[in-house]
Amino acid sequence: MDLTPEIRAAMYGHRSTRWAAVLLDDNDMLVRDLHEFTSGQLEQNRFREIRGGGSLDLVSPTGFAGIDWGRARIRIEQHLDGLDEPIPWGVYLPERPETVWEDEQGLALCSVTLMDKLAVPAQDCPAETYSVAEGANVVATVVSILAALGETRVAVTDSPLTMPAARSWPITGDDTSWLQVINDLLSVVGYMALWCDQDGIYRVSPHRPAGPGDDPAWVFEFGKRVR
Repeated sequence: MDLTPEIRAAMYGHRSTRWAAVLLDDNDMLVRDLHEFTSGQLEQNRFREIRGGGSLDLVSPTGFAGIDWGRARIRIEQHLDGLDEPIPWGVYLPERPETVWEDEQGLALCSVTLMDKLAVPAQDCPAETYSVAEGANVVATVVSILAALGETRVAVTDSPLTMPAARSWPITGDDTSWLQVINDLLSVVGYMALWCDQDGIYRVSPHRPAGPGDDPAWVFEFGKRVR
């Protein structure tokens, strides 16, 4: 990758870093800077159903009554000297803050738990048995499920592959989530489980490159010792 002098200076030279949190609505549209943000942590675990998460510490002298926590989302950004644009570190759904301490003047420190946007399909379930017919395009079906959940920021690698047979997800005591339905469908066509990138965009993509010549290749020669 070719790096501009500005990016090289920001990455390798003397620089200062500032972290910021930005309040968004449930369409990922800007509401305001979350100036109450003081510190936090993020983590990623590809083996969990909801891969990304973390927590934020917020301090406010007036409380947080003006934030609709049921619709709010929070984008985490890293600002580096020398770069005009911040580096995004994901879009997260916050839980309602828990008060850590509050003084007599009303200054409050709160902790907010974060989950990445996989929480939307993971925390919602079909209201009735959901079925996909034989011959239905799998990727298009996944995109339509996300759209029905209100999620339209999706990067998709299209595929002509269809369902080889009809399949249903009956209502059971286990309450199969929409995320489970989506991942079951994606596995049919060899796609990765649904995930969200650093911009908060859902990614629907195959495990392996689809283009000719993109697959890795190894050449073995007789008489050569493998090390």
